[in-house]
Amino acid sequence: MDTLLIRQNLTRQGKALQVLHHLLMEEFSHLLDGKPEKVSIVEMALQELMRQIAVERLELKSMLGSEPGKDVRLADSMDKFSPEDQKAIMEVTMQVDEMEQTCARQADKNRSLALALFDQSSSMIHYLHDQVKPKNTTAYSANGRFAKAPKGAPMVSGRL
Repeated sequence: MDTLLIRQNLTRQGKALQVLHHLLMEEFSHLLDGKPEKVSIVEMALQELMRQIAVERLELKSMLGSEPGKDVRLADSMDKFSPEDQKAIMEVTMQVDEMEQTCARQADKNRSLALALFDQSSSMIHYLHDQVKPKNTTAYSANGRFAKAPKGAPMVSGRL
């Protein structure tokens, strides 16, 4: 196993996670500003970056000798490296893990804010619909047309 390639892969993952965190912060600011068109643009970039990180992870697993159906973890393979390489790999791995946790926390904040905005919008639409809906149900039917008049004649008054 080439420890240099493994460290480079982990470093790329760490840098990608830093970019991911930056994009998540940008998405959060667009959510706060109420700019859904910009949120969707950032979301597309986030999805592509996540795909690239997944490719890096698969590449790392193949370097470690992972086979289909048999998953090999980096922590399980550490005994194959020299003590100096183990230390270097662990440092990079800890940085990657720390950035991953930071991104996860920010993603959860974004999710919470997006759901809150969705609930707020749904409530506002429901409120506006209730305000527009006619209060007198004898004037209009449910489909917006005039309600049918009663068939029988009401009391007639007047002169002949």
